[in-house]
Amino acid sequence: MDGRDADNSKQSTDDMTTFVQNLLQQMQTRFQTMSESIISKIDEMGNRIDELEQSINDLRTEMGQDGAASPSPTSKAREETKTVGVELNCNKRNEGTSQHHTHMAESLSRCHPTKLEYFHDMFKLQASAAVLSSFANDQGTQTLVLDSTIFHPQGGGQPSDKGFISNPLFTFVVEDVRSKDQIVYHYGHFENTEDVSAVVGAEVLLRVDEDRRRLNSRLHSAGHLLDICVRTVGWDHLEPTKGYHFPDGPFVEYKGTVPPNELQEKQKEIELEANRLISEGGNVSVSILPYNQASELCGGSLPDYIPKESSPRIVQLGKNPGCPCGGTHVGDLSEISSLKVSQIRAKKGHTKVFYNCA
Repeated sequence: MDGRDADNSKQSTDDMTTFVQNLLQQMQTRFQTMSESIISKIDEMGNRIDELEQSINDLRTEMGQDGAASPSPTSKAREETKTVGVELNCNKRNEGTSQHHTHMAESLSRCHPTKLEYFHDMFKLQASAAVLSSFANDQGTQTLVLDSTIFHPQGGGQPSDKGFISNPLFTFVVEDVRSKDQIVYHYGHFENTEDVSAVVGAEVLLRVDEDRRRLNSRLHSAGHLLDICVRTVGWDHLEPTKGYHFPDGPFVEYKGTVPPNELQEKQKEIELEANRLISEGGNVSVSILPYNQASELCGGSLPDYIPKESSPRIVQLGKNPGCPCGGTHVGDLSEISSLKVSQIRAKKGHTKVFYNCA
């Protein structure tokens, strides 16, 4: 092979290398574009599902029918009609194991709606109640249904309470609480009894985990406070659509976007305004009012999902306009202690304000 052939061979190799590199770069670019498009569509679909779920949950909450905020209560609710264990009829004890599941569903459907004591008194952490039903689902999770409860079920962006239900004969550890069709289900386990039939009809003492309730209430009130601050700093075009008031990354989502160059400055302004209001303090009140009065307290209008024949529960922070809400809150803004706005994201027609409480 002479020098020319060697040069040609080297040139061919270089050309092939360049061609392959360009091809790989094009493929990577196309793949990245496709990935971003797919992720964008998934995000958009997720937002639409979240908005629909939140609208349904908010409607049920304001009507006193807190809906579940995650798939797990749905599966649990379905399991309730397939439960095995002991049942208390709201009217009489059913007999016959062959018809047990049918009787269970019929029995629970005949129960009166659970009285939500926290709805009227958010600071009541101990109360008495009567056990209407006790059963275990297919996973062995024990479930209690009471005539009234101070336990807040998961819903409206707020996690459920935890605590204990007990009397001299047994202790039931409440690990999760959900609401469906106006009946509140307390999920957990018995610590010191194997005969769950002994709990049916019993008078029991309810004790809510105070630290958990206090944290949940602070985070929920802080989320409502952000709504006020967002308007104060000039973003009054944003419409709150969803709140996630869990400790693991709470946020409030708004319909509407803001210029990217404003995000950093407004993040500081919102945080400063929130902490100014917290330091000043202000009474946090809850009222269940006829529709027209509730509308007036909320600035002249209510969300479309609230029926005009209903009596919504309105939460008001200080002298600011109220807001429909079924959750628990602090008694005074000062109890929030402090608020940190960690991030603001604007994407696909929505703005998320992430926050936390120190």
